[in-house]
Amino acid sequence: MKTTIENSNVILKIEYQRLKIKINGCKSVDILKELMFEVLSLIFLYLGGYPQIVSLVINFEEQDITKLIVKFNTRKEFMRPEMSISNIDSATINETIIQSFREISQKPISSLQYLVCEDYKYVVADHKITLLLHVMEGLVDRSLLKGLEKELQGIIGTQDTIGKFKASTFSVFKDHFFKYQREYKCDIFHLLQIDEMEFLGIITDTRNWNSHFLDEHKKPDRLKGGNEIIIYFFIIFFAIRIYIVDRLQVTLDEEKIKEYCFMIHDWILTEKLGKNEPLKSKTYNSNIIKRALKEVILRT
Repeated sequence: MKTTIENSNVILKIEYQRLKIKINGCKSVDILKELMFEVLSLIFLYLGGYPQIVSLVINFEEQDITKLIVKFNTRKEFMRPEMSISNIDSATINETIIQSFREISQKPISSLQYLVCEDYKYVVADHKITLLLHVMEGLVDRSLLKGLEKELQGIIGTQDTIGKFKASTFSVFKDHFFKYQREYKCDIFHLLQIDEMEFLGIITDTRNWNSHFLDEHKKPDRLKGGNEIIIYFFIIFFAIRIYIVDRLQVTLDEEKIKEYCFMIHDWILTEKLGKNEPLKSKTYNSNIIKRALKEVILRT
């Protein structure tokens, strides 16, 4: 794949099962490096993590990759083929997409990348889910929140104040993850014994309780257990990626999205509930995938 971005040539190709990215142009090294990191950020969103960086060469000189910041070392559990939501080609990496990407707040995206890096592996689950929820809030256009609050009031049937955080989460989920859940009958919320609005309520209570260090008896519906937090983390992380990629107007691979949602369903069914019922996913029954997901539980 070859494309031109701001008069710089960007070439991506597979050699010996490795992705090679080559960028050349007349601009300064710093500008070209920044472009390279933007391309890598797009790949992160499409795949669910950064491919392992094995070498970096600038002006024919090998660089010390140990000096790269830790977010570029994604935990292997998040680099599963099943987590991909879009192809990597000239339709998904080009000048228009890069310009759209720059219009999105970068701090939440950077936080998202840190959350799934190897160095974050042993951070407590409560902290990780709280930061993930703040990431979601930071991505949403705040000028839309009043309209979203009114929409939620209509759905719930209340005139009570909804709050900006719940409106933000609704924005991320309503036209994406919620839509796929209904359209493909994924039944994830059915297994969790909640509906869409209860899901928003749980993550809102979790964010508020953790962020404000509330007393133990407050927000009783919040997430408490480690395994429960992990399930919600994977759902929210996946939903955030879908939301961002859709904002970039990149075509989503809905078959991959459906398969991943089915895999989450089967994970909850077999590991959380211990039920021996028909599976939805074509790939979950692979021992490799089961082992990877169990490893997430053990390490988080």
